[in-house]
Amino acid sequence: MNIETGTAIISSIAKNEFAVGHNPDTDVTFTACYNGSVTVDPTNPALPSLTLETGKQVKVTSDSIGPITNIVLSITAPNSLLLDDIDK
Repeated sequence: MNIETGTAIISSIAKNEFAVGHNPDTDVTFTACYNGSVTVDPTNPALPSLTLETGKQVKVTSDSIGPITNIVLSITAPNSLLLDDIDK
């Protein structure tokens, strides 16, 4: 599977879990790999390709890539009900 955006082509060969977001106003692509690995190929040939492994994320613009960072997951969203709050 390939997903193409304005700044990157994200490729997955196996059953991987990942997310891709692209903001056309800023031409920024964000990719996160939740399980497995995915290849991120910037559309700018001057930028290197990279492989994201489980738990990693990266941002690609027209002239930059990275850094690769750990995914930070939020347990609760703003204004959500915590189970701890039910007893109060």
